[in-house]
Amino acid sequence: MKRKPIIPVVIALLLILAGLSFMLTISGHLYTGAGLIALGVVILLYVLVRKKRGLTVILTILLLVCLAAFAAAEVPVIRAAKTDAPEDTEFLIVLGAGVNGTTPSMSLMDRLRATLAYMETHPDTLAIVTGSQGHGEDISEARAMYTYLTEHGIAPERIILEEQADNTRQNIRYSFDLLEAMNRDTGRVAVLSSEYHLYRAKRYAASMGYSVTGVAARTSMTTLRINYFIREAFASAYIFVFGL
Repeated sequence: MKRKPIIPVVIALLLILAGLSFMLTISGHLYTGAGLIALGVVILLYVLVRKKRGLTVILTILLLVCLAAFAAAEVPVIRAAKTDAPEDTEFLIVLGAGVNGTTPSMSLMDRLRATLAYMETHPDTLAIVTGSQGHGEDISEARAMYTYLTEHGIAPERIILEEQADNTRQNIRYSFDLLEAMNRDTGRVAVLSSEYHLYRAKRYAASMGYSVTGVAARTSMTTLRINYFIREAFASAYIFVFGL
């Protein structure tokens, strides 16, 4: 008598439960949770079709196609997730993230730490901190960044505030608008954001006719970093199919 596949079923159900827990109880982990659920569902499907060779082959082919498509979308995101800004960078566009009241969120703190470290080692670089005031925020994201940086020793005259941008596209557009209004050279500009976000930020800049380099802020929470790398793969695929 053949043994029933109890262990794979249990593993699949645990993965699905873990995925639901990530999605429903831990903020910012939607894609991590969805990935765990998808993995659990795939295991269950293999259990269901294990005695049907034709269906097993079809399922395997579909799985390989999906994995190949995901990898193709993820590779440019990973390749862009590094610091490549030259030493003579003149302006650093720092992209905003959420603020809880007046306190920077974890993602914003990661970006602020990276900004502080970069500006301390590049004393001639000026920063444009960009981000408007959103729901649940008592001040703009740009103001929260300005406050943090000045309280940690960065001279106020090295920081330019841009408080109107509501999204990444506007962060880039409005920051360059400020530079052009000031008659400043836009040829030595870098964008600082979370490592997973740099690919999309650079694509937005390129679509506007600007060539920018990147400064990567490492995401401190591993599960959050995984979540957003998964998310950006879907964003990369969307850009490939539908453009910007």
